Amino acid sequence: MTIDAEIARWCSRPIDAGHPGLKLTPLVLGPAGVPVVTDLEARGLEIPAEVRERVLASTDLAELDRWIRRAAAVSDARELLATSGS
Repeated sequence: MTIDAEIARWCSRPIDAGHPGLKLTPLVLGPAGVPVVTDLEARGLEIPAEVRERVLASTDLAELDRWIRRAAAVSDARELLATSGS
């Protein structure tokens, strides 16, 4: 498992096992194999346009990590953007 696409490509190359015709193909989970989660509504939360736009515009990984952790516990999507709390 890796978040680097180049490493995933390298790791997924078949490995010659030394026996004619026998090659091992590693199972590799890279960024191309994991869908991007964009549907907070899967929890039944209504997502106001301003929250959706703010989340989709963010490139700050720490901020996105905070929001994804909060998404599991909030009852209102606006709580994701709260500046206090975890």
